[in-house]
Amino acid sequence: MIWSVWNYARQEYDYYQGGSRTGTHAGAPPAPPLRHKIGATPESASWRMPLGARKIGSGPMPKGRIASTGVSLGMGDAVSEIPRAAIVVGLVYLAWRTFR
Repeated sequence: MIWSVWNYARQEYDYYQGGSRTGTHAGAPPAPPLRHKIGATPESASWRMPLGARKIGSGPMPKGRIASTGVSLGMGDAVSEIPRAAIVVGLVYLAWRTFR
């Protein structure tokens, strides 16, 4: 299977070979838990490149499945977690104030 990962520094795709073919139809990337599809960053909405994939080249157009390495977070990834964390912290504080 060939995976294409966008390289922001060079403004082109890096091609990797690895993993096994899962069928003739690629389908949609698996949805990450607790994430919304609307406004998702490319890193959070794409396939994850399998471990052990080796680089085989680069070019201007994607080949195979478009993937991400999963190491870089987009601006929307951190922001989407702040309201959830604030709610949890608020509930813990209210419980502490009530039951102390």
